[in-house]
Order: sequence, then C-alpha cells, then structure tokens
Amino acid sequence: MAAGLIRALRERVSDIQVLGIAGPAMQAAGCHVWEPFDRLAVMGFPEIVRRYRELSALRRRTIEYFRRLRPHVFIGVDTPEFNLGVEVGQLLFIACILPLAALGRRAARRWPRGAGQAPAYAIGSVAVWWTLERVVACL
Repeated sequence: MAAGLIRALRERVSDIQVLGIAGPAMQAAGCHVWEPFDRLAVMGFPEIVRRYRELSALRRRTIEYFRRLRPHVFIGVDTPEFNLGVEVGQLLFIACILPLAALGRRAARRWPRGAGQAPAYAIGSVAVWWTLERVVACL
C-alpha cells in the first residue's frame, strides 16, 4: 500500500524526498529507510509486551526525528504494533479493572454512598492523561 503511494507521488512530483520506517517494497519505490520495518514486526500480545520498551523507544525516536526534520507532509501508514502506548495501556487497564469490578460487586453493600462513581472518574482520569501525553508529544 505505501509503496504504491510512493510510486504515485513520484509520478506527480519527481524530486520528492520520502523517508521513514520502511520495508523492501517501499525502499524499491524510492523511500529512504530511516528504520527497517521489520523492527516493528511482532506476533501476538506476549511479543508486544516483551518488546514494549524497544518499540516505545522507537516511537519516541521517530517523534523526535520528525520534530527536528520538520517535514512538509507526514503520511502515516498505520501499524497497530506501533501504537503500543494506547493498546497495551488499555489492555492492562482492563486487566486490572475487571477483577476490581468483580470484587466491587461482592463488597457493594459495604461501599460508602457515591463510591460507585469512582471507576468512571478513574477511567476519565486515565483518558485525560493519555490525551495530554499525546498532545505534548506532538508539540
């Protein structure tokens, strides 16, 4: 998909410079490989968790690289593995909340009035934190 886009752009703008995290097809289409795409290749959730630090560092380096480079246009071809800050965080949050919700149902009679709203506030707080983190990363 991305290699086809590069070829189509080159037909219209011959002196275009394309660079990014790319595989062989994008490289053959004329993309300068900043990082090889296979660094993002993962199979299954356990590998994502095992390589989280490496993938997160690659994401941070990419953001910093584009801050310095200041490209005219950025076209992101989505890979779910590269958005680990959201996906892994959401999965871990859900994995923590589900057992707490089950415990909460058992102890619901003992909770103070209004404590049932605490999970909603917790979810909202985490969502605001994730949003602010992404906004600051883009500045």
